[in-house]
Amino acid sequence: MMTQEQKKALTHLQTDNDKMARIAKITVAICLCLSLSACIDFERFRHEKYTCSSYRLDIAEIVIRNAKAGETVTIFGFERNREGLIISISDKNAVIETGQFRLFIDRTKGSVSVLRGNRYRHMKCTQTIFTI
Repeated sequence: MMTQEQKKALTHLQTDNDKMARIAKITVAICLCLSLSACIDFERFRHEKYTCSSYRLDIAEIVIRNAKAGETVTIFGFERNREGLIISISDKNAVIETGQFRLFIDRTKGSVSVLRGNRYRHMKCTQTIFTI
């Protein structure tokens, strides 16, 4: 049979183990929260729109829904709509090619430059970004 002192010592050891288990669980929870908070910039949806209103080039708006090379972009015009192909894209610039011309978009300033044949034209556009 155990004496009273032995029971106290055994209870003290069990309590220390419970404290260590709680500390370990809290540490894991804190590390998990910190690692998830690093994903604050996570986007499920991004919609970029450049409103240019260039009647001469028939470009009213340029809409980028999926900002990856090889994806298509919708170019809304005053007479007709068309699609462009993203040739290259980064956080600062995008290059889009259509059948008639090549668009160079400055994604930080919202400006669009157009190369049509050997003619170069710069347009000031209004940029709208919608993210979820």
